[in-house]
Amino acid sequence: ELEPHRNFIRMLLEDICDYGTLSDYTLRRIANFEHYLNKRDALLREIESLKKELGEDYLYKEKERLKSLAKEIIIAIENRAKIPL
Repeated sequence: ELEPHRNFIRMLLEDICDYGTLSDYTLRRIANFEHYLNKRDALLREIESLKKELGEDYLYKEKERLKSLAKEIIIAIENRAKIPL
């Protein structure tokens, strides 16, 4: 029953482990999946709801957005003046 959602679930896992783009609210919803383990219909509805809200390929879009961002390196130098005691 979860087979049609396999790619989406893998994408969620990849996001959680590597990217961290999900909101706290969405992470709480995913953490609550364990409450649905004995209620397959409710679990499937929750997964489908997340898929509809986030989009089936939301992480691919986020990866593309991250590629287009320019990376900056900021170097700071602290000057310490020696004050006589």
